Amino acid sequence: MNKPKLILFDIGGVLIEYGNVFKTASVDLGIPHALIDSTFDKSDTEITTGIITPQELYLNCLSNNKLETDRNYNFMLSWIKDYTSIKPTHDLLVELVSKYKVGLFSNIYKGMVPELIKQDLLPNINYAYQFISCDMGLQKPDINAYKVIMDTVNYSVNELLFIDDKQENLEVADNLGWETFLFTREKPTESVNELRKLLL
Repeated sequence: MNKPKLILFDIGGVLIEYGNVFKTASVDLGIPHALIDSTFDKSDTEITTGIITPQELYLNCLSNNKLETDRNYNFMLSWIKDYTSIKPTHDLLVELVSKYKVGLFSNIYKGMVPELIKQDLLPNINYAYQFISCDMGLQKPDINAYKVIMDTVNYSVNELLFIDDKQENLEVADNLGWETFLFTREKPTESVNELRKLLL
């Protein structure tokens, strides 16, 4: 692999572990976890592309299931409470920023990235680019999201490295000529050690 000029990191499964999402809201509000999950699944595209906010997803869950509970409950903050930082990748990104341009390319929801940085769940560094699905109105693996990146950055495709934990998201990048790295969410330290050998 050639040394890249720009390294783009996915967030969920690479920088953040999200296996316990909606647990806090379910406990706080006494709402079955499955109801929140099913509302998310039905609204996946709308929330991922920024058509609705996390709070609107929550209110839809209440309305669709005829639930009477606190409509002012801050659903996004409860959601973020269920995230944990994947520290090996967190530390790697902090190290890489002194040697490379680094950025984010992630399917994520309105208002979350600034709050994740504020809570130190994402490194507070100088990101060269933030390609966030809710702001782009496009989500991986839609090829148009990747084309927006290529139209935005001043690098050739073989100077881009994209790190993601889902093969279907990497296949599009591979086909466009990017360098890619499949991150193993279940073994983050091993993946980070491989990246260190490649990049440092």
